[in-house]
Amino acid sequence: MSLTVYHSNHLDILKSIVGHIMMNDPLESPFEKEYLLIQNFGMAKWLQTEIASELGILTQCEFLLPSKMLSNLCDELLENSEHFRQNLSQDKLFWPLVSIIFNIDQNDPDFDAISSYIRCDDP
Repeated sequence: MSLTVYHSNHLDILKSIVGHIMMNDPLESPFEKEYLLIQNFGMAKWLQTEIASELGILTQCEFLLPSKMLSNLCDELLENSEHFRQNLSQDKLFWPLVSIIFNIDQNDPDFDAISSYIRCDDP
């Protein structure tokens, strides 16, 4: 399993990238699933419609909210995942993450994507 992150403040750009990848670099098996991380279910519905329109069909594609993705990762990677999942609620994570994100060194190249997002720049 690999994880590739594409980001943009423009959903139509992301839709085009996803469509291009699915068309030109498909998964090895038609039974494998593509997983797309989304901000909300409205975004998922729009992406489903647009990608299916672009490709002609869209199957084996699961749209996950961040909480569901983290829960799935915990289940796959950790023995005692229930303990960790309890601490992944939005209420427990929001302010610590905000503090971390807004205190990163914006000149550090490892954080270019986050810094660009905070500044509302598009790559």
